[in-house]
This record gives sequence, C-alpha cells and structure tokens, in this order.
Amino acid sequence: MKNSLKNMATSELRRDAEYFPAYKEYFNNDEHYADTLIMDTLMGDGYWGSKSREVKAAIISTTLQTSVLWMYTIAQMAEAITYCENGWGAGDLGMESHEWDEVAALTIGSLEGSKEGGSDDVKDGQLLWNLGNLRAFEFGRANKKGFAKSNQKVLNLLFSGKGQIETKSCDNFRETTQRIEHLLLIPVMQSVIEYARLNESRPSMGNNKDIAMGEAYANAILPMVQEYNKPAADVIAKNMLVNGVGTMVPDGAQAVADAINVVIRDFGVECQFVGKRFDIDTCKNFIPNVQRMKGSNTSHTNTWTACAILALSSFMIML
Repeated sequence: MKNSLKNMATSELRRDAEYFPAYKEYFNNDEHYADTLIMDTLMGDGYWGSKSREVKAAIISTTLQTSVLWMYTIAQMAEAITYCENGWGAGDLGMESHEWDEVAALTIGSLEGSKEGGSDDVKDGQLLWNLGNLRAFEFGRANKKGFAKSNQKVLNLLFSGKGQIETKSCDNFRETTQRIEHLLLIPVMQSVIEYARLNESRPSMGNNKDIAMGEAYANAILPMVQEYNKPAADVIAKNMLVNGVGTMVPDGAQAVADAINVVIRDFGVECQFVGKRFDIDTCKNFIPNVQRMKGSNTSHTNTWTACAILALSSFMIML
C-alpha cells in the first residue's frame, strides 16, 4: 500500500501517538497543524505564503522532514504497541513486526544504502537519520564509525524492539518506543541551535530561508519542550519564531542552547549528547540535578531553578 506525505500529515492514526494531543493543543487545536502550514504556504496564504519560492521550499521541506515524519513515525510505534499488547490471532502475528519495519524505514530511508550508519555522502538522505548524521559532524557528536551517536542509539533500540516483539515483551517494547521518540528529536534540537546561531540579529521579517528553517525546526520541538518546561519553550519561541518587526534571536543563540539544556534529561540524555557548535555550548550553563523528569516530585522546585537559569542567561547577554 502506497502512502503519501499528505496522508502522513493528516492521518487519523496520529491520534494514537503519545504526544499528538500536546502538539494539537499547542497549535490552537488544529489536528492538521503541519498540513495547514504547508498548504497555506503552497497556496500563497499566511505569513510564509508571501515569501519567495526558495523560502517557501525551505519551510515546507523542513516541516515535512521533522513535524510530519516524526509524528507519523511515532504513530506507527503506537500501533505496533497496540498489536503487541492485544495479542492478535494467528493471522495477524506479523502485524507489529510490519509496523516496526515501517518505523525503521521512516526513520532511515532507502537513500542511505546498506552501509552501517548510512551513506558517506550526507546529501544522500532526506529523513531524520540523515539530519542526525549531518548535525553530528557539526556538533562533534559522531561515533568512531563516523555516524551520529544518537543514530547509534536509535539503531540499537530498533534491533531491541524487534526482539521484544518476537518475545511479546510488550512493557519493555513500550519503553523502547518512548526512548526512540525522544532520541529522534536530538538532531532537531541541534538544528534549532544551529539556526539560532545563523539567524542571530537578522531582521525578522526578511526574505531569508534560514529564518524559515529555524522556525520550522523550532515548531517541531516546541510542544514537546513545553510538556516538560514552559519557560524553556517560551525562550525558544521568543528567539526562533517570527514575532513581528524586530530581530531574530534577541537573547542570543546561547540562551536557546540553555533552554534546550533545561529539558535535555527529559529526552533521556545528558547535555554532552547534544554537543557544541563553535562557542555555543549546550552544557555551558549546566547545573547538575536541576533538570526535572516529567511528573517528578521535585518539578516545582526545578521549574523555578530552570527559570532562574534562563533569566540569568538573558541578563548576562545584556551586560
């Protein structure tokens, strides 16, 4: 059965994805939030619809690579969990395995070839796997085999998930999917930092594809970040989204990296995992044990501490 990007952006299957409600709520309860942006831009409507073809192509392609494919991929994971837990009959024994194969395909893609880690040419891939490898080189996060450490973790978890499906270890399988959901967004976070660096002090209303891509990358993580820490999400939105006449990234790229640092442990990794881009370091203002896990007893204390870190970062930039 063939699938289309349009279907991935609007499929009802996404409703079963763990984080779909958060994304829907963040984007004004629009179930088709990514499709709305893409279609408005194509039809010449909305803010991005009035921009050049280059800028339109940038925000559409980046939204497809991140917001559309990530949500559809985690929806496939949710369906695989359902098949695992419901114990389908003999005729459906392979369904969860089929869904898991589709998760791998949506993550890696066919252009990467058969080599472990993917193609040596970072221009070959178009999906989140390729984005991970591209950012790994920029942020110094490649492993000894030459591909992204985050992708190595994802690959290991894909193999683990396959074994858990075969043994019907559904609780462990659910944990595996949750880890992959978060790890797939690590290169998107790195991309937010990269485009914060590129766009700092640029006129916000300019006809620049880097501003469009920065906003698209930010939109792909903002609902997730807000789930864990609203002040951190507010900092990212203030600096990465076009908010009227002014300049982009008014607090500086380091403030964006600090905001990502606040929630990084909720994504199952330490700040070192994101890495450093020139002098912009996710770990620069790291304070141990202030990041909070969702639903933890210390969430109120740590949220206030996170606010203090973000405020201090902004204050230091103004000095």
